[in-house]
Amino acid sequence: KRSKSYRLGVMGYLDESSVAENLKTTYTQVWQYDERVKAVTPFVLDYQIDPFLEFSWKKQNSSEFYQQYYTIQSISKVKGEPEQIEKGSIVFDLPTELVAQSKYNFRVTLKNQGQGIWDKDDSHKLEVTSDELKNNVLISEVKDIKPGEEKIVDFSLKTIDEKEKIETKFSLTKNGKNILESKSWTLKVLPLPDLNVKAKFWPYGKARGDDFEIQIFDIDDKLVFKKKGVKIVNGEGVIKNIQNIALDELYRIVILKPGYLPRQNFVVFKSQDNTAEFKKMLPFDLNSDGKFDLKDFLKLLGR
Repeated sequence: KRSKSYRLGVMGYLDESSVAENLKTTYTQVWQYDERVKAVTPFVLDYQIDPFLEFSWKKQNSSEFYQQYYTIQSISKVKGEPEQIEKGSIVFDLPTELVAQSKYNFRVTLKNQGQGIWDKDDSHKLEVTSDELKNNVLISEVKDIKPGEEKIVDFSLKTIDEKEKIETKFSLTKNGKNILESKSWTLKVLPLPDLNVKAKFWPYGKARGDDFEIQIFDIDDKLVFKKKGVKIVNGEGVIKNIQNIALDELYRIVILKPGYLPRQNFVVFKSQDNTAEFKKMLPFDLNSDGKFDLKDFLKLLGR
């Protein structure tokens, strides 16, 4: 209870100095050395009416505090960080064969099964453990992942030279200390592959020209590679050094030519012998908007 020295002997209250010294002794000689005690906080700092007025450290109708407030305030303290159970997982399904001179956008999933909130403002950070990759990986911030939640974290990876083997893990850290680690991710960085294309015109047969365009999209339908001015002779052409693709992964290949409707096919890239063969290209895109509509029809009629 708060001290009221003028009532001492009536209700047995201690004076302010005695209350303050007793609290100081308990803080510094008892609780501080008891490993079971993680934090001690006053019951009521400021409460001006019953039923907790007797416990308030702030005097009633005043800006001043009782002596125990100033005594406890003067004690040196450390930041309160009660130990929490950190538990969870870092889940990913990433390709293992990449190509040189390329940039990739990938994702991992963080699952929080512990007691604390994972957040960059509390010094949480997701990193790769490989020194070889650290300068070539950019990982988005960890933000507000509460216990029981899971969130996707995006990261980009840039490859430069060919590498026979790179092994890394993802590590969730707090204040630079590792609290969670993923399984290993082992990858190779291989030479840039080529892509052979085969195309035909309707109704004339084999395609030809030097104004074709090839576009490559990943499974999320994001454009990862584009090449204009592709030359095709007798229905065949080749694009050298395809960047930004992963081997053994599925991609959508689109071929474009002014005046013709687009065609597409799907390719799982290998280190060599990659071919995209398209159905006959139809010369019905007269306004070059990628589709056949009324405007194209009117142009066919000469209007």
